[in-house]
Amino acid sequence: MKKYICCVVLSVLSMTVMADDVMTKSGDTLIVNTTSLCDAKGYKSPTPLNVYFVKNKVVKVVALKNMETRKYFAKVKSGLLPKFENKKVEKVKKMTRPQSLDVVTGATLSSRAVNSNIAAAIDYYNAHK
Repeated sequence: MKKYICCVVLSVLSMTVMADDVMTKSGDTLIVNTTSLCDAKGYKSPTPLNVYFVKNKVVKVVALKNMETRKYFAKVKSGLLPKFENKKVEKVKKMTRPQSLDVVTGATLSSRAVNSNIAAAIDYYNAHK
């Protein structure tokens, strides 16, 4: 019985630690790191992001280290990520739906993966803000 209780306690503690790693706070900004939230892959690898939220708005999206082809992912960073900035969460969520998906020509798979990461960040933000 002691072993079981110990396992349950450790499981709860590990989930708490993981949750803290996903969303951090800096002043009035909540930052959601999608590394463990979304495993959507671009052409070569997952495309994790940090998505910055202030008062139900996405204020910034920053690409984290990935293994995508630099030349094409640079297009995603400059052509797609800025489109989400300074927009209300509800608007950004609509922008990431498959029927309204915006992609960068030549980097379609990476663009789709980025959209999936942003959608996951919004879902997490809405559930934990």
